[in-house]
Amino acid sequence: MKLVYDRRGDIVDLVPLEHWSEDLFQRIRHEVDREVEGGATRVRRMWAFASRRTAGTWRYRGVFQICEPPAGAPTAGQLVADHPLVLEVAFVSSTAPMPLGLDRSVTATRRVELLLSVLLDCRFHQLPFYNEKCWVLVEKQRDPLVFGTELRQVGFTADGFVAELDDFSVAGESMPEVDVAEYWGIRGRDMSEPLSIPNTLADSLDLFFLLPPQDQNQFLRACYWFQQGDDVWRSSMSSAFTSYIQAIETLQPPPRIEDHCKRCNRPIGPDPTAQFVDFVERHAPGLPEKDRRRLYAVRSNVSHGNELFIHDEYRGFGGHFTPFESEQRHDTDTARLVARVCLMGWLVERGLAVARATQEPT
Repeated sequence: MKLVYDRRGDIVDLVPLEHWSEDLFQRIRHEVDREVEGGATRVRRMWAFASRRTAGTWRYRGVFQICEPPAGAPTAGQLVADHPLVLEVAFVSSTAPMPLGLDRSVTATRRVELLLSVLLDCRFHQLPFYNEKCWVLVEKQRDPLVFGTELRQVGFTADGFVAELDDFSVAGESMPEVDVAEYWGIRGRDMSEPLSIPNTLADSLDLFFLLPPQDQNQFLRACYWFQQGDDVWRSSMSSAFTSYIQAIETLQPPPRIEDHCKRCNRPIGPDPTAQFVDFVERHAPGLPEKDRRRLYAVRSNVSHGNELFIHDEYRGFGGHFTPFESEQRHDTDTARLVARVCLMGWLVERGLAVARATQEPT
């Protein structure tokens, strides 16, 4: 059988081989259609991690639910850590649970994870889906304290954890919801406070699910780059910075062509810096133009190999206490803040435009 794919890798047609009978082909096609169409809606449960501990539950319609970890699950035992929680996400099951059903459930949880990494004021992620091992210190003796070293599998589990359910688990006490102005206006928040939800989170998610598929995918790509910045910050501030800027660029419109060169016919329009500056001004107003240009200039220098942040280049003790390192750290914090504001501003603008279009009389 010949499979025809589109540019995204999705199957758009099945073409039988020459020696196949029409009856055989139609039976196979019917079986494929039956599996692709799916079956009942089920709920996938995955471990996720946030930089604040989770207490209570929060459900978004019939799409997903955030739950505190069950009693007996391992806890971090310290404030600054990746604190476990359970993410429950609805998905359309399949008559072929492996691999189609599993793929659908993992894809559904990944989409929610990416959205929450931007729409919640914390670092939010799952563990890598692929196997990963790392060297860890293992306590060999308590008193006096003696450590050994072993290569261990990265992972997380708890006794009795069920990975798939027919419906969402019973909701407990509600997670705290905070007024959106207060939620995003707080800086230096007490890390002992549990994970909270902005009171506009459901509205933001409604706008996302109003978008057509291509816009949803574009926004999720931007969320990916934002989360990537959070993931690599400890190991590479240079990569984190460029990831935050990449998140913004993902949502920029195509280059604007204003004219063509009369000699070579090449398109003429705003350069990349100007496009970036204009996009940030539109979706994150308030940042001075010189700072917007600076962000893009730093991004260009790092991306093209002309610059590396001191955090990554100099591992000595003194390198982290210089004006240059402080400036680069400030640039990274600014890029993260501007990226989040741009992403959320784009989502509101695009989502409201779609909402207005659907309400207009035809």
